[in-house]
Amino acid sequence: MTPFNTFVCLLFVSFSTAGIPDTPKRRSSTYPDYVAGDVRRGRNSEGWTGGEATGEGRDLMGYNWLPKGVVNAYYERGVKIMYPWQAQAMDAISRSRSNMVLTLPTSAGKTFSAEIAMLHCCLTRNKTALLVVPYVALVVEKLAALSRVAKQADLYVAGYHGPHGRLPPLRRPGILIATPEKATAIVNSLITTANRSILDIGLAVLDELHMVGEWNDQGNSRGPTLELLASLLSWHHSGGLQVIGMSATLANAQEMANWLNGYVFSAGFRPVPLKQFVKAGVDVYNATGARIRTLRGLGGESRDSMGVMDLVREVTTGKGGVLIFCSSRVAAESCAQMIASHGGADPPEVPDAKMETRDTQTQERSFERLKDIRGDLATTLVEAEEGLDSISLREIIKKGVAFHHAGLGAVSRALIEDGYRRGIIRILCATSTLAAGVNLPARRVIFRTPYVGGRFLDVQRYRQMSGRAGRAGLDEAGDSFLLVRPASRDLNKALQLMKKPLTGIRSGLMAGPGIACENPGIRGDEDREGLGKSPGFSAAAGVLQAVLIAVTALGTTTHNQLTRFMNHTLLAAQVPPSVLETQTQKALTWLSLEGFLATSTEPDGDSIRSGKMAWAAFKAAVSPWLAVHILRDLRRASMSLVVSDRGCLHLCYLCAQPGDIRANYTILQSILTKATGTQLGTKPGTQPGEQLGVPKELEGMGEDLETHGDLNSGDPAESRDWPASVASIAEAVGLNLEFVRSQVKGRTYGTKAQSLHQIASRFYCALMLAEAVQEADPSDIARSFHVSTGDIQMIMQSASSNGVRMWRFCEEMSDEFWHIGVLLKAFVPRIYGGVRREIAELTLIPYLGGARARKAFDAGLKSIRDIATCRLRKLSAILQIGLVIAHRIKTAAQALVQQEEQSVAEALERLRAESGTDVSKLLIPNDAQETDSEGVFA
Repeated sequence: MTPFNTFVCLLFVSFSTAGIPDTPKRRSSTYPDYVAGDVRRGRNSEGWTGGEATGEGRDLMGYNWLPKGVVNAYYERGVKIMYPWQAQAMDAISRSRSNMVLTLPTSAGKTFSAEIAMLHCCLTRNKTALLVVPYVALVVEKLAALSRVAKQADLYVAGYHGPHGRLPPLRRPGILIATPEKATAIVNSLITTANRSILDIGLAVLDELHMVGEWNDQGNSRGPTLELLASLLSWHHSGGLQVIGMSATLANAQEMANWLNGYVFSAGFRPVPLKQFVKAGVDVYNATGARIRTLRGLGGESRDSMGVMDLVREVTTGKGGVLIFCSSRVAAESCAQMIASHGGADPPEVPDAKMETRDTQTQERSFERLKDIRGDLATTLVEAEEGLDSISLREIIKKGVAFHHAGLGAVSRALIEDGYRRGIIRILCATSTLAAGVNLPARRVIFRTPYVGGRFLDVQRYRQMSGRAGRAGLDEAGDSFLLVRPASRDLNKALQLMKKPLTGIRSGLMAGPGIACENPGIRGDEDREGLGKSPGFSAAAGVLQAVLIAVTALGTTTHNQLTRFMNHTLLAAQVPPSVLETQTQKALTWLSLEGFLATSTEPDGDSIRSGKMAWAAFKAAVSPWLAVHILRDLRRASMSLVVSDRGCLHLCYLCAQPGDIRANYTILQSILTKATGTQLGTKPGTQPGEQLGVPKELEGMGEDLETHGDLNSGDPAESRDWPASVASIAEAVGLNLEFVRSQVKGRTYGTKAQSLHQIASRFYCALMLAEAVQEADPSDIARSFHVSTGDIQMIMQSASSNGVRMWRFCEEMSDEFWHIGVLLKAFVPRIYGGVRREIAELTLIPYLGGARARKAFDAGLKSIRDIATCRLRKLSAILQIGLVIAHRIKTAAQALVQQEEQSVAEALERLRAESGTDVSKLLIPNDAQETDSEGVFA
């Protein structure tokens, strides 16, 4: 199997037509009879009241929901009881199968209840369960936790992140864990694949349901994606698909339950009480605003202007862990380094005078053992993350301190999180995204600043972050401290924040400014249906996405069918029907003008037909707004595609998505000046990078694309030589050297500055990608372009995902873009792994980066199966790593092989059922059928 085929079979799905189901009936959001009186009051049959719970629960073995082996697996995780509310919720979920909004404070145990419900669904209903979480980090965490438990019940667990996860999923009962975007792909694959159904899913759990209110100004947001996914899932409730939404910060839970055709299950229960404080200078205030104590400068460190050490040392002298939220990556790193420089989490050098000599010796031996364990973690971190250039991180871990932010690689973050959970790391300085991203409870949570992204904390984010304080079974209480400067207006704001009520969650489908119609072919058209001429015509981004989903995923063909689906969104519950109708009509017109849909008037009413653009956007899993931009990029590239340059820079540009990365204009100016010799507009003449209109003969070229030139050795990018093709490509994508120079000098640049900034940042990322696919070390690239190693990994991951989307788009629009699709099909796996073509398949294995994949390939391990069957010690020696990481690589390879074998077996079974012939005997040689029974896992 070629690298790309492996890549695509793990990521994508084939589509077929599907009809729209019957309209689900709206139920009143009343409680089932058997829980009606109790749940609303937060009381169960034993008289327990949620807000007054003591945290006492009943042994998990006392319930009959799970097999004994699964219960024992939870025992090994340290989970032995169910709180009364959890048992009541589980009873409601399993007996009524009604949709539910589960809302309790952070750390109350919502996720554990969801795990039990999903396992029970798989075992009793023979169905698949879907867990939707907001971040990839949570996918990885839940995959590891649930795999050990589900194994005891012979259930499979699949995590959908990066290239991992089969579409459509296997027919076997199991648990699928995905982000909203990946979950949407799963649902779409079940709806649109022959002989599959969305009703293969028996239970869908949507964690952090409040995130439906998130939106950004780029027309494509997780909020609308989550809202439309929930709407699509609850649409099929009448067929047996149960939806559970969970959140700790829902002020309008009843409205959310009405939207999902369900009811609210809520209580104020926290297994560990939370105490909230504000610290201004040395004064500490409680939640009522009263000053309760004055700190006496336990820290007194010159680099600790906010007095963090005072609060840290109060906890680390015991057994508690501390989470410190900082405003930026730099702030998180500097805070961790400051704490480590003053002892970190190490115990005091002078033992307690009251302690017996024997106890002192025992403490010293324990501390020496802990130092060894921390050293092992630091070593593992270096082995696991290729190109890790943060020497400071490895050193401060030895002090029991670490920092955590998106600039670190995914493997580094996972190891740090695991080290914190195990108590090896006791002080973790992180950016705010960690609060919703990973479940890391602490004895104490400290906000080093009340500002995130330049804005004062909102109440939802504050509750989410402060709620991490208090570890069930370990702490009697948890506390949070919000640090502000004394005698500032922030003190009053902070005191009000602790008492401020939550705000209701609003639909994001109409958030932000409308998306303007950009098709030049329709500009200046006459007024259509009273909506205005096209130059000023716009539509809401989320509504555009909703209409497109209804027409493609559900096969909507009439206006009445479309209206029924739109009425099933949260937006419909929050705006007047006339507004929803107007917005839907605007979206229909926008999609028609841009070529996504065609509408006509039939005798029985208006008819809606999807066009190639609609299916291209659907198969590429992009919003209509983004599809328009992809179309523009592809058309521009098809006229002047440069394909034989160093590192295939033009293809890298097409795939690149800069995200938060901004171009360094000083470096960019130097690169472009050296590439041109004079000005950007100068034609390079007959060069290896000359502009090409790609001929049909290029169809087979994609498999042979290779790179040339010396590898990046970490030298500054501005000091190296760059070929003339770089300038040619910059001109082809619209990058203006005059603009670059103006930014270096700090000048303004007119109305087009914003779009030019985006082009420049994208081109800057493309230059880094072009280095990566030559197998340059990520740390060398990071040094050359003044970014972090984690940034390089994020650029590669986002570019590979975007590249496959563009390839899928080209596949549907093959009449116009077949040649670019051929090139992208061969090139995308290389971007994901940062490697040349021959080892792209190996980089699909977690923990096996490009450099190690090259070592494995050179040693004769040329496929995933070769890695899976290699002896552990031999693999460790070849890759020059310890047995721990070697075991993880081998296990991951075995899982990929097993998944591929299950996929093939399922396909053979389907062929056997359709043809009545034992196809396996026709396809598998006799000698292969007599292979040793231990097979690949020997």
